[in-house]
Formats: sequence, structure tokens, C-alpha cells
Amino acid sequence: MKRATTFRLKPDVQAGLDLVSQLQHRPKNKLVNEAVAEYVTRHALQTDEALQDILRSLGAYRQSDPDFEHAIDAAVAAEASRRSHEDPAEGQPTPSLSPVTAGLRQLIDA
Repeated sequence: MKRATTFRLKPDVQAGLDLVSQLQHRPKNKLVNEAVAEYVTRHALQTDEALQDILRSLGAYRQSDPDFEHAIDAAVAAEASRRSHEDPAEGQPTPSLSPVTAGLRQLIDA
């Protein structure tokens, strides 16, 4: 079912549409519908191709490391290198907390 829609066209685009409509003896509505349909079709195809490329890339990545072993090894190596440097907060006692903070921590840990 057709539906009326309002669009604001730039003056030069409106002038061009008026001219083409007069020269071709065709309604502006029909010209605009054809132009928008062509645009949507072209961009839908481009979007589909881009999404297919992304899916192929994800598939190739998944196949290169199906069990995420490389990713896990990288995470472990990063954590190990971080631990090899002295962390001033590591193993230090928590300073005394205000009653409100202590209560909040107790609620969070519950």
C-alpha cells in the first residue's frame, strides 16, 4: 500500500527533478520512487557484500584458532608478565573502611 511521505529536497535537486519531469513527461512522484528504489537496491547489495566479507573473516579467524588456544595463551602470557612486575597493591592489607563502605562491601560480597 502506498503511503504519502514528506521529504525536503535541496533547491537544485528540486529544480533538476522539475526539469526531468517536464522533459520526460513523467510525474515527479514516479521519478523519485524509481530513484529511491534504485538507490536502496544498490546499497542493499553493497551492504550484503560487506556483511558476507565480515562473515568470511570471522569464519577464517574461528578456523585459525577453533578452541581459542592462541587467545587463551596470549591472555595467560599477558597476566604472567603483569605479575612479574611488582604490584604495590598486591597482598597489601585493605586500609580501614568507613562504616558505610564496609556495609556496602558486605552487601556486594553477600
